[in-house]
Amino acid sequence: MIRVGIVGSDNSHALAFSQLLNTEKGQGDPRWADARCVAIYGTDKARNEEVAEKARIPHISPTVEDMLDRVDAAMVVWRHGDLHASHALPFLRAGKPVFVDKPFAIKLEDCKAMLEAAHYFGAPITSYSTTRWTPAIQALLARKEEFGDLLMGQVSGPADLNSEYGGVFFYANHAVEMMFQLFGHGAAGIYAREGQGNVNGVVRWPDGKLVNLNLHKSARATYSATVHGAKGWVSSTIDIGGCYADGLDVFLKMVRSKVRPLTDEQLTEPTRLLHALLKSLASGREEAI
Repeated sequence: MIRVGIVGSDNSHALAFSQLLNTEKGQGDPRWADARCVAIYGTDKARNEEVAEKARIPHISPTVEDMLDRVDAAMVVWRHGDLHASHALPFLRAGKPVFVDKPFAIKLEDCKAMLEAAHYFGAPITSYSTTRWTPAIQALLARKEEFGDLLMGQVSGPADLNSEYGGVFFYANHAVEMMFQLFGHGAAGIYAREGQGNVNGVVRWPDGKLVNLNLHKSARATYSATVHGAKGWVSSTIDIGGCYADGLDVFLKMVRSKVRPLTDEQLTEPTRLLHALLKSLASGREEAI
């Protein structure tokens, strides 16, 4: 049995993942028949107890150190990205597989510290927005040959430059990672503008591909994507229902196989892009990612 520990009870994702593992919401799914959430840690006692009760988690850890010997793998899901590295590092140093919720980190030095620890101690690590793996994105990817080489596009989703949980880093990753999943990693630069709290960023790849990244605050919107290829195009609303299950499946596959789904560069690119976006908002010109 894979014993999973969840760190960061403040996030709704803590309840979503643990209920999939432990309750009728996920029981019977063969993708995690061999896994259970056995411990949770957070700094709010009432919230810890709420999640533990609703998800039937048998142990509330008073410290991260208490959890280390109780689990085989950890999911670090704090809302604020500045809390991710400090809570992931103890598990990585113990050689345990770790999933870090989006954003991987806000500070690039935190990203570097986690990756260095993962390599040194041989601990598989991954991080992503679960929207990256949602069936609607996979369905668009399956049609790539129909569209031909992708030349332009747009991806839209919510974000808040002034979020108390790290500003744009808290929520923009959903749209950013859907964009990378559809159009590929390795973007070169971004030119961003802000109006009424909404942000538009034109993301440029080295081959000249351009994608509008639309981050909505005051504008009414849902997740959506448009892809324009050499042979065709399509515009689609992105249903993110079920994304927790798909993201959990990807993590557990890594735990079993020790094979990471994303490279170091792919893990850090969303954070690098959002730093470039903020720099572009300040400079009024394209900034390198």
